[in-house]
Amino acid sequence: VFQKGLSKTSVMKEQQKALAKKEKQSSKITTVPLGAKPMVTVVVPTYNAEKFLDHVLGSIAQQSYSNFECLVVNDFSTDSSEKIAKKYAQKDKRFHLVNHRANGGLAAARNTGIRLANGDLICFLDSDDFFIADSLKNRLNAILAYDFPEVVGSYGGSINVKEDDFSIPRPQKINQTKIIDFVSAGGNCPFNANQPMLKTSVVRKLGGFNEHLRQAEDWDFWSRILRHGYCFVPSPYTDVVYRSRRGSMIRRGPLEHLKTSYAIYRLNHEPLPEEQIFDDVPFVFHKPWIEYKIQMDFCDRFFQFAGMNQARTFEEEEIGNLFEAFIPDYIDVIAKHRDGGKKALHGIFRQYSITNLEEPFQSYFTRSTIAKVFKQAGRLVGNQPYRHFAEAAWQPFPPIEPQKQKGIDVVFMPHSKYHVWTMYCITPYLDEQGIKYIFVDSTVPYRDQGVRQGIEERNLPSVSYNNFVLGSFEPKIIVCMDDWDTVVKPVIEAAKEAGIPTVGLVEGVQDFWDVDTGRVRKPYRTVEYVFLPGKFDQRYFADCIDKTRVVGIPRIDELLLEVPKFPEKPLVVVNVNFTYNVLEECREEWLKGVVEACKIAGVDYVISQHPADKADLSNYNVSDKSMYDLIRQGSVFVSRFSSGILEAMAMGKPAIYHNPHCEKVDKFWEPMGAYPVTDNLESLAQFIRKLIIKVPNRIDFNSFLEFHCEISKSKSSSENVADEICNIMTLSNQKKSDVSLFNTFFARSK
Repeated sequence: VFQKGLSKTSVMKEQQKALAKKEKQSSKITTVPLGAKPMVTVVVPTYNAEKFLDHVLGSIAQQSYSNFECLVVNDFSTDSSEKIAKKYAQKDKRFHLVNHRANGGLAAARNTGIRLANGDLICFLDSDDFFIADSLKNRLNAILAYDFPEVVGSYGGSINVKEDDFSIPRPQKINQTKIIDFVSAGGNCPFNANQPMLKTSVVRKLGGFNEHLRQAEDWDFWSRILRHGYCFVPSPYTDVVYRSRRGSMIRRGPLEHLKTSYAIYRLNHEPLPEEQIFDDVPFVFHKPWIEYKIQMDFCDRFFQFAGMNQARTFEEEEIGNLFEAFIPDYIDVIAKHRDGGKKALHGIFRQYSITNLEEPFQSYFTRSTIAKVFKQAGRLVGNQPYRHFAEAAWQPFPPIEPQKQKGIDVVFMPHSKYHVWTMYCITPYLDEQGIKYIFVDSTVPYRDQGVRQGIEERNLPSVSYNNFVLGSFEPKIIVCMDDWDTVVKPVIEAAKEAGIPTVGLVEGVQDFWDVDTGRVRKPYRTVEYVFLPGKFDQRYFADCIDKTRVVGIPRIDELLLEVPKFPEKPLVVVNVNFTYNVLEECREEWLKGVVEACKIAGVDYVISQHPADKADLSNYNVSDKSMYDLIRQGSVFVSRFSSGILEAMAMGKPAIYHNPHCEKVDKFWEPMGAYPVTDNLESLAQFIRKLIIKVPNRIDFNSFLEFHCEISKSKSSSENVADEICNIMTLSNQKKSDVSLFNTFFARSK
């Protein structure tokens, strides 16, 4: 390569040959072959963009390249954006609407599109920008022209228009020939989010956009791609249009953007931490960008003077050592940007003051000197410790939370805020044993039930659902509390196929046999292991008792330590939790009966409404406080089937199980003297008065709580769970499957 004085493109081809040879000897780079007419997925994230969305989708529909799908990801809009997207989906089967169930932000919307994409290639278009007619065709042709694994995609030229300009400009040919890799990008953001078209497989492999970032998330992602040895090739046309909006995110928060972008820039000038390195990539730029820049800038001078020296002395060993010290990354990196062979020849010419060497003389030096120099240098690189020519002067600057993936042992997948609380109780015992864990925030695809808030309040390490699914996580165990919904169940199934143990931590009480749910969920039958609250619950798993562990309920540990306080004026706390279409038709009659019983008993009431109970209770005294705070303030707790009954007793407050609507689930049928069971308002009123007049002794609850919550073990429930998690990881012998969780998930989704 070096002695021929080849062009940059030829150098890349020669390097590709070398890379192909290397791959045969080791693991291959994961690539998806592109057909003659590959499908392209266009992801359009939208949030309250009704003013622009019709124009944006129209520019996609009119593309000259027709083999595409468009995923419009509605990020919980409150305007007519969903209606506009539906219109396109109804008239053109290539358009599809995906609705978030909570607002997740731009990165989350793009990641949802990445997760659901069917295309071999993918590109992004924000809901106020738009495409020029040949945008997809031009960028696709640029990719197909370069058949190298390190080419992740292409990028088109961009032009700006004003906010109210809805005309579509004519495409223009531009002098855009720069191949963008980590070195040529210079640590900067190489393009806007709407400019590149990328291979979907690589986008998924590198984890998608970081959802912790609200701005500059595209720059962060491009940097991650480039740093793992991928590059972008140019489309020589203007392909996309960027709309300058007065109310854009950058204009609303320029300082936030400045801080984030500075952090990304600094990270490109620091060594790449091992935990942020992805496997199975073309090349990893371990060093700070500045080190490659110094080598590249010094390259021409080095080779010219090396050529002069060789023409003078023919001493090869010393120049080989200098080559190793000054330009250690020439073979892997710098050769793509600088032609050392030509500069070495120029040095030879300069040494002899010759401008036109005769062919035999030139060939002599080429064969006998330059070839030997680089042969020697090639042996030295990688085999001997080399001296850095310069050290980067940057200090660590970690304001951006990295994509933590390697070294994670336990993945927690909560659905609600109290799930986070329950799982959080376990973490101190995992910390003691050096177990690394992370919480998955599934708010966006599931619904907002306080998971994100619970994670932030406790400052827990977390990752979004999209970033988890798209990431290269290989945990040793996955712990969830609901294994039957459409968000967690696919992950649990993929984990089992990948050989990763899965655990269902029962949240408190559960209709295990679906006798009242009205649907077939088969709860805790997807996970491999089930952690049960108490011995009572083993009856539901008689067919697989060896896969169960009785551990208690971690959050009960904390509640048992509380000293109960009773108000001077009696107060009944009424728990309304008719949720998820389970017996919801009984809610109104049940609540009216409880309120009437309170009137008969002459006692005030306050209602705790479950976050997922969407009934209009504005005619009643409903509190916005948590159920736990209300229990602390109340005298008696009245509920239908609910873990609140267990929690109230753990907190030292008397409870009543009121079941006039004949619930079939048998959890609370036998109270063991701990609480009364009522089925009419007269008996309910009678027990309310009785429990207020004579408060039960807390010890009266212990037999029931022991049978249902394992409260008397020498270890706490939290410690029990942590120990069982560690035991299961040990039993699994930390086996490595041939296929990752990531690959298994997407194989299943297809």
